This record gives sequence, C-alpha cells and structure tokens, in this order.
Amino acid sequence: MIRFVSALCAGALMGGIMGSAAAQTIDPVQRGMVDAAGVQAAIELQIEAIGRGDFKEAFAYASPQIQRRFMTPDNFAKMVREGYPMVHMSMRHSFGPLMFDGRHLRQAVVLTDQAGRVWQADYHMKMVDGVWYIDGFSLRPAVQTEA
Repeated sequence: MIRFVSALCAGALMGGIMGSAAAQTIDPVQRGMVDAAGVQAAIELQIEAIGRGDFKEAFAYASPQIQRRFMTPDNFAKMVREGYPMVHMSMRHSFGPLMFDGRHLRQAVVLTDQAGRVWQADYHMKMVDGVWYIDGFSLRPAVQTEA
C-alpha cells in the first residue's frame, strides 16, 4: 500500500483539530499546517484506482473507520459503483479549495461525468499516524453559471 506522510507538522495539526476545547479554533489550513499536496495525492490516487477498477487499492486510501464500515474492498466497490457512478466513471476532475470547518478538513473536488454533468465533491480527510486518509464524502451537482 502506498502511504503519503504529511511533510508539515502532523502533531500540530492533530493537536489543533483534536485538542481540548479551546477558546478559539485554529484553522490549520490558513496557518499553513496542512500538506495540501499530501491530501490531494491520497484523493488523486483513489480516484485513479477506482477508474482502473482496482478497488483493493482504492479501499486502502479510506480511513480505518470507513474500512471498518465496509469491511472489504468488494463492499466498498459495490457502494461506489451503485451510489457514485460519477466518481467511478468520471471523465476528469480538478481540485478546489482545501477547507477547515472547525472540526473537519475537507478537500473540494470538481468531477465531470461521462455525460458532461459537473459535480461538486467534498472529501473529508483524516490524518492517522501521519498519513492522510479519506474519511467521508459528500456530493452534489455543481452550480453552473451562464457565461
């Protein structure tokens, strides 16, 4: 399994996210405490693995909590194929902003499906032992504006 270790302050990030109730939330993205390239690499590699039909590899980029929920790469594959064909069969994708909402780190990804429809995905990320994993996913049609 390929792992991506954050090059920037993993301990400080987890302390800022998971620490005791602080009077003010520290935004690790704004403070430069998050290795955006590491976050994006985990997502990129999972999308590529899904596109190749390699769900064993794709499952490896899921957080331990997600792996426990689906138990096997086959169960994970079934969920992706049936629930998220726009990811399974995406034509292209691009990264949007990396955000922190006070509790979760989210990476925005714009996906285009085979019919040309555009989708906005938010990948919820979690660092475990210095490695970025995908800990959830939300999806909605992208709002398109007229040019």
